[in-house]
Amino acid sequence: MATTQKPPAPQQRSESTVDIVLKAVIRRLEDSGESQLTIDDILLETGVSKGSLYYHFGDREGLIYAARIAQYSSYLESDSEELRSGLLTCTTFDQFVENLLGLTILSMQKNDRKIRAMRLNTISSAYGRPDLWYALQEKQNQYTNAITEVFEYGQKMGWVRTDITAHALGIFVQGHALSRILVDLDHNEIEAESWVKVMKLTFDVIFTPPTE
Repeated sequence: MATTQKPPAPQQRSESTVDIVLKAVIRRLEDSGESQLTIDDILLETGVSKGSLYYHFGDREGLIYAARIAQYSSYLESDSEELRSGLLTCTTFDQFVENLLGLTILSMQKNDRKIRAMRLNTISSAYGRPDLWYALQEKQNQYTNAITEVFEYGQKMGWVRTDITAHALGIFVQGHALSRILVDLDHNEIEAESWVKVMKLTFDVIFTPPTE
């Protein structure tokens, strides 16, 4: 005997609609930019009604606001989890250094240039939009706190120098990773080996290897 499937609860339907719309908006932001984004294109692509879209997002600006926050969060959340799981479980100095350098090098890979560009694009889009700027600050602070926690752990274990605050180190690492976009723009592509060597030399000054 066939069973009749219950329709999703109102909250489930709402979450599904929001998710569908945000994915479509983020895709268009990344492909063609904010200036080319129109409500009609999103309605056509998603099949969502205009009434539903305006109910959830208010207007075009509200739609962009929500998409930018979701977009920025997606760039940070996976990195944050990788850092915590890869470093807060380290039991030796060598393991900590190897994992930190490995994850940092991974975040600077050539195939991540789109993420770097879109992260900076999202930040620049918040200028003149106080609400969006504040929301991005909250997401960024969460990410910085996760990196800071890693360096606090390293300091507690005696692997990271303590005359520099863990927060300053967390900001430094992010700046180092984002600066890779200048390499992306350079006509004379730097050799990966040279870039990694410079990075390792820079990082060496923050570590305090255990003495025999």
